[in-house]
Order: sequence, then C-alpha cells, then structure tokens
Amino acid sequence: MQKGLTSAPLSTTAVGHENNLALIRLICAFGVIVSHSYALIGGINHSEKDLLSTITSDSLGYGAFAVGVFFLFGGYLIAGSAERSKTFTSFIKKRILRIIPELTFLVLMLAFVIGPLASSLPPAQYFTNPSLPVFLLNIALIPVHGLPGLFNSNPYPNVVDGSLWTLPVEFSCYLLVFLSFKLTHFDRNKYLKLSAPIALLVSIYFIILYPYQISVIRPVLLYWIGTTAYVFKDSIRIPNPLALGSFFVFCISLPIGWSDATMLACFPVFMAWLAFSVKASKASLLLNKLELSYGVYLWGWPVGQLVVLLHPYISVKILALATIIFSLIMGFIGQKLASRLVNTIQRKQAN
Repeated sequence: MQKGLTSAPLSTTAVGHENNLALIRLICAFGVIVSHSYALIGGINHSEKDLLSTITSDSLGYGAFAVGVFFLFGGYLIAGSAERSKTFTSFIKKRILRIIPELTFLVLMLAFVIGPLASSLPPAQYFTNPSLPVFLLNIALIPVHGLPGLFNSNPYPNVVDGSLWTLPVEFSCYLLVFLSFKLTHFDRNKYLKLSAPIALLVSIYFIILYPYQISVIRPVLLYWIGTTAYVFKDSIRIPNPLALGSFFVFCISLPIGWSDATMLACFPVFMAWLAFSVKASKASLLLNKLELSYGVYLWGWPVGQLVVLLHPYISVKILALATIIFSLIMGFIGQKLASRLVNTIQRKQAN
C-alpha cells in the first residue's frame, strides 16, 4: 500500500524513519547469506548457484544485488550526512562511529574467541602465529582474510570473512561524496559539471573494459546514482506506473544479459519507490530502530564457515537458515554493544 496516489518528491517521502529502508536492507543481508552459502559448501568453483545467478548466467547473484542496494541507499543517505556536517572532521567522525565499533567487535571475537576455539592449531601455536595480529588490520578497513589454522579444511578454505572487501570501497565512497559536496555544495549546475567527466569515464569503461571488475564498479556507480538522487531530490517523483514499469524492465532484462544496464537505469527507480513511497509496515518501523542489517552482513560469512566446519555435509538451505539465525543473534549483540560505546563517547564529548 502506498502513502498516496499522487507521487511526492523524494525530498518529502525520504524524510524521517517511517520507511521500509531497514527492512529492505535486512532482507538483502539475508540474500548475501544465501548467496554465500552456495560458495561455502561448494568451494571457490562451485557449480550450484542461487536462482538469480542461474537466471543471469552468473552476471548478477543475490549477493551482488544486495550490495547494490546497500550502496545505492548509502549514496543517498551519506550525501545528506555530508550536507549536514559542518566540517570534514564531524562528517568522518560520524561515519567511523557508524561502522568501526561493530566491525571491531566482529574482528576481536573472530581473532580471540572463535579463532582459537575452531582453529586446527593448538592454542600456543595459534596465539604466537604472526598472522594473528595482521588480522586486526581489518579494524582499519584493510582486508585480511586469514587466521592461523581457521577454516583451512573447509570447501572455501582460509577465508574467515569474505564480506569485508566492501567496507574500504564504501569508505572511499564516503570521502568522494564529501569531496563532491565541498566542490559543489550540491548546487545542481555545479554538480552536473562535476558529473560530466565521471559520465565520460563510465562510458569509456563500458565500451572498452566491461565487465572487468564489474563487481566493484557496479556498487560504486550505484553510490554515485544515490548521491545524484539526493542532489535532485526536490525534482524526483516516482509515480506507481514508473516504479512498476522499471521493475518489469529490470526483470525481463535478467535472462538476456542486460542486468548491469538495468541495475543502473531501472533498479534505482523501483528501489527508491519501494523504500520511500510504499507505506511502512510495523515490522519496518521496528527494524528502523534496531538497524540489524550491518551486523548480519558482517557475521554472515564467518558464521556460515563455522557451521560448515561443524557440519560439513549440511545442505545449502539448512546452512543459510542456520547462518541467518546465528548472524541475527551476533548482529544484535554487536549493535547493542556498539550503541552503548557510541553513546558513552558522545556523552563524554558533550561534557
């Protein structure tokens, strides 16, 4: 059900917390878990894949789709944060307090609790292994995938958390968004002039280099689209026919090899409508307060690896279900601890 038959601009619909954004992001975090479950059971060159990967001949899977959602809305929301921040310091501080506390909880739990308990190495060898302190670089957004003797016999060996690669990419997008704000103050004409060379580079990429590194390029472009939507939020209206038509075009493009094109052209229209124009359910309003998607995303891969280690012959469906349940628990704990830490820091600074 929609908020109204007459479409309102994004500047009106995408305000406050009465939206479906948290629910969408949580479902997408579940989608990442389902997608990864195939890899965790089948290994790096797994033949069994999720339904979306099958339809698109591997050009787009649940995981890539979900990451696209995260980056699209991230671009919109972070643009607003950049505009509201008085200084770069205040902007980056908010961003660090958003992602680092939960990430730190994850990394420390993996390195000093799960690691020594599940490693094939005895504790003395585990804690003296030089790769252990290197793993802590993940807290600084420097991806390090391995811990001593952990998951080295799994079908997808030695990768403790394969989801962490997106964090430095996202943090780089934070910096680019803030830079674009400082250069243009999100004045439309100035922003368009800044975007012109970006559009040219994108065109060259698709003509010459595509699909090289599309798994990274696609989310970055969606971040740019989300930021652009924020800049033009007063003029963007998404009536029902446009939203549903965009979704239809996106769906029919999947089996014919046009998924990347429609991910950039049609997908953002439908997702913005779904998030901000469709009336929020009670579940959406509750989830907007809990913010579980980030924690679930962080924990999905290592929890899945641990389940496979303990039950190597588990089915994909049971693995995905078990991973979702335990990732929700760990994500909830991490979110609560992170919230307490952030509140403590803010109180001290206020005094």
